[in-house]
Amino acid sequence: MEAINRVGEFTISLIDNPLIPVKKARANHQNTDFTKDLILVDSLGNAQKIGTSDTFNGIGEVMTYGDFYTQIYTFDFYGSNAFSLATNFIALLRSQRAYNLQQSSGLTFYRPSSITDLKQLVGTTYNNRYQIEVKVGFSTNVNINTLRIDTAEWVLRFVEE
Repeated sequence: MEAINRVGEFTISLIDNPLIPVKKARANHQNTDFTKDLILVDSLGNAQKIGTSDTFNGIGEVMTYGDFYTQIYTFDFYGSNAFSLATNFIALLRSQRAYNLQQSSGLTFYRPSSITDLKQLVGTTYNNRYQIEVKVGFSTNVNINTLRIDTAEWVLRFVEE
């Protein structure tokens, strides 16, 4: 699954409130009522590769090649409760539920350091919009069927001079 989809699913599970929609930003949806709560998840930056792993399962005869990345994700909170949603999200990232969700989703959320107030002027009214940036670690894996070597067969050849 694509990393942004995993981050979105994590956010939905962490917020655990069906009245607050969580959507992927830039997905061609229109928000016409900025007083309703909404969370948009996005990432515009590149993913930084921080490591690799190669593991072999001899019983299953599968070689797994993994890459580890970190990437900055933005979480935009809209609506009348935008600021409290943003601060609650930051607090929830330190919870046991967040830890369990990170373990099951294969994500690592680092601690956000700030909340940016990005009020929007729509028509003649200002609407609440707060944004936090969070560095998220994730991995990708590719499994390749690889036969194991049970017994090495040696053939010695002598070269005559």
